[in-house]
Amino acid sequence: MLKRTGWICPGAFFRGTKGVALIEVVIAVVVLGMITASVPPVMVLIRDAEFRRNEQSVAESLTRNVMEYIKSAEYIDGNSTSPEPQYLSVEREKQLVPNESYQIEVIARPVHIDPVDPDHPHSYLAPGVDEGIQEITVMVYHVDKLVVETRNYKVDR
Repeated sequence: MLKRTGWICPGAFFRGTKGVALIEVVIAVVVLGMITASVPPVMVLIRDAEFRRNEQSVAESLTRNVMEYIKSAEYIDGNSTSPEPQYLSVEREKQLVPNESYQIEVIARPVHIDPVDPDHPHSYLAPGVDEGIQEITVMVYHVDKLVVETRNYKVDR
């Protein structure tokens, strides 16, 4: 076998290789260093993406729970969040959030349906005035950053 190799590439195994091994080792170390240096930033990106996905999932779950709670609650006539009452109490919010880094804000506004002007399907009424429909806005914050904002309507039935 060795004779055939020598016939195809004469002197490939038998010539002097002083210094070539050192250059090959240096190149291999540099390539390995570049590959190793690229791994931590990728891991950080993966961790950050996982954190954002988890944060979004928790916020969406909180929003769904709050909306279901508000839909099942009794309709509060003329409800506006600037003067009390609110649909979501502080005690209820503390039961919903997984830890103190999450906050939930609920805004309820009475809505006036205007069938005359199709460009503006509804407008908000003054606090205390109510025609039986309210726009409910639920905002979920995590570490003082808005993660999810959802709007839905509650109807007096």
